[in-house]
Amino acid sequence: MTVQAAEVDSQGLRLSPGIRLSQTKDRPAIGQMMQRAELELRCPDGTSLRTVFVTYGVSAWRGEDGALDIYDDPADPEIKLTIPADFPAEQVPAGTEVWLL
Repeated sequence: MTVQAAEVDSQGLRLSPGIRLSQTKDRPAIGQMMQRAELELRCPDGTSLRTVFVTYGVSAWRGEDGALDIYDDPADPEIKLTIPADFPAEQVPAGTEVWLL
């Protein structure tokens, strides 16, 4: 995937855009990715950073009726990856490629 934005959240750096569930069908390694899987971030300036996968998730909230709602298509949600905040978000600029090692 190619990062458009990285923002700090309570678990680390959340990378956007995420991966659509439909994109994992032809990439089985993504669907099997476990916490602590090694990742390489290849920045547009040619540098690379090694990190690990922390977690993933979709943006959701609990509505007044108690139901869980998401901003996205529930049949094909955008799943955002989170990596540790071992370095500032500025070190993961737009255009950075994320590779599963």
